[in-house]
Order: sequence, then structure tokens, then C-alpha cells
Amino acid sequence: MQEDARMAWWTRFWRADSSREANGSVLHDADWAVCVDGVARQHLEEDIANRWLGLTRPAIHFTTAGEGNDPLVRLGGRPLAPADFSWPVWEGHGPLSYIAGLDLQAVARAGLEHGLPLPDTGWLHFFYFDGSYDNFDSVVGSWDPASLAGTRVIHVPGDAAPLAEAVPPDGVLEFGQRNLAGQQVLTFPGWEHPVLRKEFRPPGADHRRWMSHPVNSDVFTEALSDLYPDGPRHQLGGWADPVQGPVELEAVEAAGGTPVIESTTADEDAALRWNLLLQIDTDDDAEMMWGDCGMLYYMTDAGHDERITPERTSFTWQCS
Repeated sequence: MQEDARMAWWTRFWRADSSREANGSVLHDADWAVCVDGVARQHLEEDIANRWLGLTRPAIHFTTAGEGNDPLVRLGGRPLAPADFSWPVWEGHGPLSYIAGLDLQAVARAGLEHGLPLPDTGWLHFFYFDGSYDNFDSVVGSWDPASLAGTRVIHVPGDAAPLAEAVPPDGVLEFGQRNLAGQQVLTFPGWEHPVLRKEFRPPGADHRRWMSHPVNSDVFTEALSDLYPDGPRHQLGGWADPVQGPVELEAVEAAGGTPVIESTTADEDAALRWNLLLQIDTDDDAEMMWGDCGMLYYMTDAGHDERITPERTSFTWQCS
């Protein structure tokens, strides 16, 4: 996220009283900025805290929509689409499963920051070949760029009405539908991420020395983790929550067709051109399980002056 955009978000949501602490309840809007700022200043020296806070990015965390909370995402279920909608298929393998639909007008009305150049109207629908159609003979992965045909992001414009639930082809697994509302959060890169290492890792430092840096201390990272409510981490924008290493490097792998085993400076520079679009966690209520409690990551390399289009997206997934 560009620095001016990040500072605009802080200016909008900042509150002078930074002494409040998370109490186990769900935090909202400015509370996240206040609490993240407070944790950083409690555990880090002032200069380090300021530099670390400069790397944070706003995002929307999705939670179950309740009374008074407009849903922003339909997780699972069936996509809302026009009558001539063509269900996406991975040629030679089968039709894709529907994962989620992002209501772009609802996201705009919510006024929550996500740092993404989203289309103005309509829906963004997300599909993935989860393997259930062919008894898990086919696997989508960044290590095989051709397999990314097993994922799809489709924009249904706002003027495409009337819309109705599209019926999936026979044999396609339908996930249980959940309507999710949004909550403002502030995200941050972890110890493996190139942007954090570039900012804080001392030249020539080995792994042990790097992990002893204050930004990687257990007390600091655990205090940050405690700010999140329990439950799946479905998220729009911000830094991804990786299960096994920076997802941006896997987007580079998928784009270039060459495995990124030990990243080079060129790989890391290329990785920073990719941003998280949508993160979908394992979710028992929607009957979603990605490998062994993994996550799906839809990525985009659209610049801040460009609209996200299906052609500017990529995909990876990770599990433990």
C-alpha cells in the first residue's frame, strides 16, 4: 500500500487515547489502530515501533453478519449471476467449485479501508477446483502454472441485473452458505516476509540473530495475535496470513513458471508487486477444508491507479 494511502487511513481512524487494550471482545474501526499502535509502543523502542507501524496495512476481516451488520461477502452457496452466466471449467478436469462472492457496492457503503483498487459495482466471484469433482486426482498449485486454470475470479458488473443464483453443474460440491459482515483490522508482515527483513534484518545476520530481533519476539507477536477474535481469518486486502511462508513469492512462482526455492533479490522485488486480494480460511460452518486446515489466497498485481480485473489476479494455497 502506498505511504500516502496508509497515512490517510491512520488520519481517518486515529484516536488520541491509545491506552485502551483488547479485552477479548471484537474490536472495531479505530480500536484496531489504537490497539496495534499500543502493542507496538509497549514492546518496541520508539524508532523501531514507528518503522514497524509504517509497514502495516489496513484490511477487512470478515465475520458472521448479525443484526445491523450488512453482509459484504457470500461465502459458499451459489453465485448471483445473469441468466447467460457460463460456469467456469478447468478444461480436461472439470467444473470449479464456488468459493465466495464479494458484494462490491456493500463494501463501498461500509466505508472500511482495504487498500485495493476494486471495481466500483457488481460482484467479484471466486472459484477454485478443490479436487472433489475428480476424487482429488487433480491439484491446483503455484508450482504448476498451467493448473491455475483451476481457479477463476469473475466480475459480474452492476448493470448485469437481473441476477439469480446460478446452478452448478452436476457433481460439483456446494459449500454451505455464510453471509459475512466486515470489520476493520490492521495487518502486518511476519518474520519471513521480504519487506520486514529488508527493513529490520541486520546485514549478514543469521537466522538466530534475526529471530532475536524485537519485531520477532514472542511477547510482541503473541500480543498482536491476541487482538484477533477466534474463528476463521477470512480477509480482504492487507498482508496475507501465511501458513507456510510469504504467499507473494508463490505468486511469483506461478507467474514465472519457475519454483522459488531460495528467493533472490529479484524474486523478492517481484513479490512486492503482488498484493492479497482475498484470503479464505478453513471454515467448519461453511464445510470448507483446504488440505490440512489451510487457506486459499487470491492475489492481484493491479497497481493503485488500475482497477482489479480477472486478468490481473493469481492464486495460491497453503496448509500445515
